[in-house]
Amino acid sequence: MDQEILERLRSYASDSRSSTSDAGIGGTVSETARSNYESQINTTLRQLQDQVSEQENALQKLRSSTTGLEAFKPSSDSNMRLRQVRLVKEAYDSMLSTETDLPNPDSALPVLLELRQTYNDIIECTASIKCDHPDLEHTRNQLNEEEADLRDNRQINEALKARIARLQIARQNKSQKSSNQLGKELLREQQKKKKKFLQDTERLSSSLGEFIDQHLAAMLAAEELGGPTVGNMLNISDEVLKAGFTNQGKPKRQLGGSQSKQDKTQKRIDEIWAPEGQGEDRDETRTAREAAATEMKSLLLKLLDASHEGTGTTSYINLDRDSAASRFLVRSKVAYLHQKDARKLRLIDFSREIDG
Repeated sequence: MDQEILERLRSYASDSRSSTSDAGIGGTVSETARSNYESQINTTLRQLQDQVSEQENALQKLRSSTTGLEAFKPSSDSNMRLRQVRLVKEAYDSMLSTETDLPNPDSALPVLLELRQTYNDIIECTASIKCDHPDLEHTRNQLNEEEADLRDNRQINEALKARIARLQIARQNKSQKSSNQLGKELLREQQKKKKKFLQDTERLSSSLGEFIDQHLAAMLAAEELGGPTVGNMLNISDEVLKAGFTNQGKPKRQLGGSQSKQDKTQKRIDEIWAPEGQGEDRDETRTAREAAATEMKSLLLKLLDASHEGTGTTSYINLDRDSAASRFLVRSKVAYLHQKDARKLRLIDFSREIDG
């Protein structure tokens, strides 16, 4: 038993030295301070060993003086029980009068215990920081999101306040004006809106025409000449259109054909896009790109006119043929065919979705 206690004390002293070394003690002090520190540890160890020996001797004396546990059982005789109580009281009084075994003031034991507790606290704090780091990142991200939402709500609030203020001012101004003045202002506003609408319409029409001429016309012409569907082949040149396409829809090789071959290609273009009866009487020749662009613009113009003027079945236009332009408008969901007559086409009523 004594040997086991001594081994534990030596192990504790060794662990304490290593912990103080890990904490930085000894690397920044002098050799004299180191030797004094180690001598204090050795003195404390000897004192603890002496205390253990004294406690062991006292325990042996106590074991030899007792007659067994039966002597401490409560007796049925009142006098014997009183005597037992007095013996227990004297034992407790003797224990209270005994001085407590505390380390000497110059002992290193308190320092070792404090270093051990500090070292354990550091390990626990490090582990706690590692565990709390993901929660901290999540909290920071959530805080950033909440701050962004708060900024948006403040901007919306400011915009609504400004809008309310403008409406109140406009209401006050209307209340101070006569009906004649309000009518004139309303007329000017409507004329201004109409002018802006016409300008926007002209600008969009010009942009649409440029898109058709520069990009869409060549793809429409290629589809009409047996090439790929619109959108499957981009950047189609006039030379590719003149050379034509194979039965599989791939461009033919450009070998610089003869005049008769060019005339044959031009004749096919005129047969596809020229009005009926005028395919052979045209004085000017045009390319497939130009013909497809003209057809697409004409088709869109007819659809817009029918949409503005007609209602119900009268908003359909009659198609002369199944062209690449009409198929493209149907595929792109700009127009749709009549349910019972595939030769009739009309624009989709986008204003119905907006008004609804």
